[in-house]
Amino acid sequence: MAGSATNAFLAYGALGDNRGLGLATGLAVDIGLCVALIGDRRLYAHGLSSNWGRVLRITTAVRSLVLNTCISLRDGHYLSALMHAFLPILLVVLT
Repeated sequence: MAGSATNAFLAYGALGDNRGLGLATGLAVDIGLCVALIGDRRLYAHGLSSNWGRVLRITTAVRSLVLNTCISLRDGHYLSALMHAFLPILLVVLT
């Protein structure tokens, strides 16, 4: 989560936006992703399913991936983008 927040902080700064907002957005997206992944798993354990959990999980996973890789992709550093994609993918796999 700290790595994703740092990447979002740097991405917002590179785009000329408020870096503090980038830090807050990065943390909020990753916390939302963890809540969605853990909540969806707990519901499944009790034999329930939730459409909102699935939508939140997919949306936050994509957003975390975008926040981590957008600047590297924009600058054409594809290997760096692949390395930055490791953190959100690891977060999804671990939770």
